[in-house]
Amino acid sequence: MEGKEEELLLLYLLIYYLFENKIDVMKEINRQYESLQADREYMEQCPHIEWDQDMGRRIPFCGMTYEPCDLHCREGA
Repeated sequence: MEGKEEELLLLYLLIYYLFENKIDVMKEINRQYESLQADREYMEQCPHIEWDQDMGRRIPFCGMTYEPCDLHCREGA
């Protein structure tokens, strides 16, 4: 049972840390979600991205580097 006790202790420590530092978890999750949505919209509009199909998923590839898109072109913007 030591594994469960350690997991509970870590959970309590995480909750304590979040409470002490006044971190709003839902606000952080929403901020991350909005950031991912903005990245996705950027990728959909980017003229350099080419989309490939693999096992039913659309995979973005950079038309300039021919590597999977990692939004490196957005970092300079």
